Amino acid sequence: MNQFGRLIPKDRSYEAKYPVGKLLGASGAVKSVERTLIIPFGLRSFYDQKSYNACTGFAASWMMSIYNCIPQQKYDALWLYHAGQENDNDPVTDPEADNGGYVWATFWALQHLGHKKLREANPDIRDGITAYYWAKSTDDVRAAIAIGRPVVIGVNWYEEFMAPLVYKGEYWIGKRPNLGKSLGGHAICIYGSSDKRQAHRLINSWGLSYPQVWLPYATFDRLMGEDGEAVIAIDNPKVT
Repeated sequence: MNQFGRLIPKDRSYEAKYPVGKLLGASGAVKSVERTLIIPFGLRSFYDQKSYNACTGFAASWMMSIYNCIPQQKYDALWLYHAGQENDNDPVTDPEADNGGYVWATFWALQHLGHKKLREANPDIRDGITAYYWAKSTDDVRAAIAIGRPVVIGVNWYEEFMAPLVYKGEYWIGKRPNLGKSLGGHAICIYGSSDKRQAHRLINSWGLSYPQVWLPYATFDRLMGEDGEAVIAIDNPKVT
């Protein structure tokens, strides 16, 4: 069974301190967006969290791979998940227990420790990020995608999302009127927005078993209103 693992922090005051407007500035007002960022080849089967509650580490690793867009560059998503747990100041989260993690803690680790490439012994700060900001709405995410920045979201995951709907040859979630019951919290990466479809494009961390899906803007905004969170990062300069 696919696992989830995103935990809702009790104190979210940091979102007000670091709003996405500080990053986007004037570009926050985007008239029209039709953009899907490039997914590096060969990583869908690799980024599979299997039975781990490690969605925060996997979603953020997807974000870094999309940012850097280096074919076959694989990041150690489990390492990132555990690094967030070890630095979140919450005695409940435990790498040995695999009991989930916080989106913010994963990004804290990326900023202060960097990321670890697969088969390397230690993380490299050059594979991390310089800063991260918090979005609140579809318009924030649209603006981020317009300037080429993938977005990691933490949301309630519903029964309806487990069986994507095929509509006009594309896979969709959140399009049916009844979403069913919540199955837990999940972190996932947004890598596209389409005003024509009125939807965001998502890529999951469940390997090849789960398709790339569209999520309606309206459903996204609903999820944001249900303790949802969305984070946008500034990547470190690429090192050649």
